[in-house]
Amino acid sequence: MLMKKTVTQEIEKDILESKYFSITVDSTPDISHCNQLSFIIWYVIGEGILQEQFLWEMLGILGKKWQIQYLNFWIRTN
Repeated sequence: MLMKKTVTQEIEKDILESKYFSITVDSTPDISHCNQLSFIIWYVIGEGILQEQFLWEMLGILGKKWQIQYLNFWIRTN
């Protein structure tokens, strides 16, 4: 758990220092019709180095629950 926290904090620091970023949110049902929601962020560091990070995946999350997770991420990083 400590390593996860450290890595997440480092990614968040890079995103905050980045001038440009983009978020991709993808929702796909699996074979059992369970919704899988993924958050991926693209951002530029240094002299134009593009980074892509898989932030998290949530299984079976619909509607308000994923919105809350998304907002919690932005509250932590602002």
